[in-house]
Amino acid sequence: MFGDPGASITAQFKPKLSAYITREYQATEMLRGEVVTDEIWSQNLDELDNITGWYLMEDRDNGTFAIVLA
Repeated sequence: MFGDPGASITAQFKPKLSAYITREYQATEMLRGEVVTDEIWSQNLDELDNITGWYLMEDRDNGTFAIVLA
């Protein structure tokens, strides 16, 4: 019923923090569904120190954003 009794599966948990930015919403607007936009940054939480600082940087020439370590 369950296949080969000697078979096994290994799972690996990798917590990931992701950041997204969009200008399609107002600061006080409630999000009622999924926000569809590209990820601008991601980091494996296991690789971060317990206390970290980050800067959100905007390139005003081309309108892009980046997150950099403080």
